[in-house]
Formats: sequence, C-alpha cells, structure tokens
Amino acid sequence: MIRPLPSMEVTGVSGLYDFGPVGCALKNNILQVWRQHFIQEEQILEIDCTMLTPEPVLNYLRPETAQGIFLNFKRLLEFNQGKLPFAAAQIGNSFRNEISPRSGLIRVREFTMAEIEHFVDPTEKIHPKFSSVADLDIMLYSSKAQTSGQSAHIMRLGDAVEQGVINNSVLGYFIGRIYLYLTKVGVAKDKLRFRQHMDNEMAHYACDCWDAEAKTSYVSSSTVLPLDLSSFPSSGAKNEMFLL
Repeated sequence: MIRPLPSMEVTGVSGLYDFGPVGCALKNNILQVWRQHFIQEEQILEIDCTMLTPEPVLNYLRPETAQGIFLNFKRLLEFNQGKLPFAAAQIGNSFRNEISPRSGLIRVREFTMAEIEHFVDPTEKIHPKFSSVADLDIMLYSSKAQTSGQSAHIMRLGDAVEQGVINNSVLGYFIGRIYLYLTKVGVAKDKLRFRQHMDNEMAHYACDCWDAEAKTSYVSSSTVLPLDLSSFPSSGAKNEMFLL
C-alpha cells in the first residue's frame, strides 16, 4: 500500500485517504528530511497546536497550521528573548471544505501541512545567509513574464533579488532553501519551477508570493507556497508545504 487508498469507501464520502505501511514510511521520511532541513538546520522554534478552534472563528477544524503560530506569536517572541528575526514551524493536519474533491491527492478535505513563519523587522528584510543560496540557478516564472506571454526561464537567485524580480533576500533565501529541499527529496530539477503570483491573485496582505510547482502525472501542482506577508499581521516570510 504505497499508494493511498480512498477512506470511508463504504460511506460514499470522497476526498479522504488512508496510508498503508509503505505509504506511512514514505510520508514519515519526507517529514523527517523536512524537519532536519528546516527546523534543525535553521534553528526554528517548533510548536504543536490544537486542530480545533471555536466554531464562530474558523469553522471548528483549522484550515492551516499557521493560525497556531500567529496566536502564539507573543509567547514565541518572549521565548526568543524579544528579539527579531525568528522563525516558528508546525507540522500537522489541516482541513478544507472541498466541494468537489478530485485528481487523486491534489484536492482533498484533509491533508498534512508543514509550515514555517519567519518573522523579521519590515525595515530590515535582509537575510544574513542569502549568499549561501545566491548562486542557485532556478526556473522562475515571474508575473511580468506571465502577463507578457513569455515562458519561464532559469535565473540565478542572486540576480533575481538584485533585479527586484524577487522582493527581498529573506524571501529569496527561503525560495533557495525550498528548492534544495524539494530536489533533496526527489523532485527533478527539470520538473520544478517557481511561479510568481500576479496582482489579481496576490493575497491582500502579501507584497510578493511564489508557488513552487512540480510537474506530476496529474498536473503541475503547487507543493510549497513561499510568500512575504509584508506587515500584516507582523512582517514575515511564510513557507507552507502541502503533503498530500
């Protein structure tokens, strides 16, 4: 059972899947590498929050793991002796009211997320370790290229930040780290690109946002979402991994 099987088949409910022994081992290996690559190597503060919230707030089950990080921001800042920057991470299940689950594991009602919120002073969006990823050559599909009908092209990460294609070096650093992680766990470089959100799809609280898209046997699907939250509710680079 390396391939997840539909759960609750006898009830006719779709969008839920069960992992067998081999699938569980594969999923655990992916999360173990993620924890080593990000939490341990970046010295990120890991937390584990409840999946439940008051029904009037967020429809009872959490839609993402970030909410626990934001709700505990003050405590995390105190734990970090009141100093910025710092990052917090959480791994756990999230839920979506998916009306029409389809495409196998692409659109489901329950899934595992591994998420990082990196908090910085909005006037100092410079990452001290950016030079360690600046020479990476990554396939980028900028919003400008999309609106002008151009194709994605390979670009040195340092040049992308210097030329303003990527908003700042903090976001650029995490794009580089995400690229290294995805290729480490087996995503082929020629099947991976980072697509920038256009103005009409950018979240109102973000100043820059990119999807890490991996071409699969189903479709080109977004597996990671690095974005700059600007100053709402506090400045930070957000890194979501959807592990379906």
